[in-house]
Amino acid sequence: MLEFVIFFKGMCRILAYSNTTEQDMKEVIHHLPFLAKNGNVPIGFRKGHSEGWGMVGYRNGELVFKHRSSEPVYNDEKFTAQARALIETTPSIFIGHARKATIGKVAVTNNHPFIYKNLSLCHNGSFFQSQELPLKSELKEKIQGSTDTEHFFYYFIQLLEEKGAVTPLTIRTALKGVIKYLRKHHEYTALNVVLSDGKYMWALREVSETDRLVKLLKLTSYFTLYWGNFQKQNSFVVSSEQLRMPHVKWNLLKNHELIEYDTHTHKVKSYSL
Repeated sequence: MLEFVIFFKGMCRILAYSNTTEQDMKEVIHHLPFLAKNGNVPIGFRKGHSEGWGMVGYRNGELVFKHRSSEPVYNDEKFTAQARALIETTPSIFIGHARKATIGKVAVTNNHPFIYKNLSLCHNGSFFQSQELPLKSELKEKIQGSTDTEHFFYYFIQLLEEKGAVTPLTIRTALKGVIKYLRKHHEYTALNVVLSDGKYMWALREVSETDRLVKLLKLTSYFTLYWGNFQKQNSFVVSSEQLRMPHVKWNLLKNHELIEYDTHTHKVKSYSL
């Protein structure tokens, strides 16, 4: 097993929420350290997603907060102050990420969410030979870290810009284009993604059913993504795993399923990839 494990990377926890109620937003944000410290890990791996964290916040469709750190979120003295600063922006969307790096240096530039203009993206999983993606030189130059996720993000941006306009349709089309390309040209464990443009939020669960690591380590049960609603209306929460929130009804995303949440109408749509 060790032969495979030493090449395995990309274990993270994702947490996202949309609502305008400050108390609920505060509750969700403060679950991020708990999720990072106590969240699921594959059998044989140490507990803790401790190689950094990041958060973004949107209000009225605009990015109003961003912060990344290479410290463990559950031990980072700055988390409380940063969470307070985020909440003070009265965000309608929050996205958080805790990184568990088994390969690759611990560095702020490798922490999620990755941001381009008003778009932000978090990812859980790995794909290999990421530097072989057919990225244009001007987008390659924007990459600051060494993660596969950042390459994924900029390839998505490339396909999106080729569409000429940023709309829910073109975002879905570009995301599907990345997945289609990776299925054909790259090996991967999972491509679980949470993405936002400030007005919508997308959550994708994409786990390889043929990857040898996924089969060997039974990772389908690790690479999960759940979504749910608070009992109160007009709320939406996404998590890598079910959290103990008695007022949230959780729904497991099917494999190859993309869901789209509209913060204006509060409708959830599902698409099959």
